[in-house]
Amino acid sequence: MKQSKAYTVLTDALNNTVGYCGKIDKEMLIKEELGLDSLSVVSLIVDIEDRLGVCIADSDLSPEHLLTAGDLLALIERYEK
Repeated sequence: MKQSKAYTVLTDALNNTVGYCGKIDKEMLIKEELGLDSLSVVSLIVDIEDRLGVCIADSDLSPEHLLTAGDLLALIERYEK
């Protein structure tokens, strides 16, 4: 099964940012299951921006909308070129 570009971007960014190299399920909680704190979320977003060559709008980064890996995948998909 072929992985989406968004999935690859997210897994590579998570590996680079926090050393996470396991499988990602859309329902996984960012803080509790992926081990990200607020600082590592910022680092992750910067890494994703660099990989996509974009600047993600602050309005898309509200914590209440970025709770799961699925939320991150949806964010990446909105900004993919």
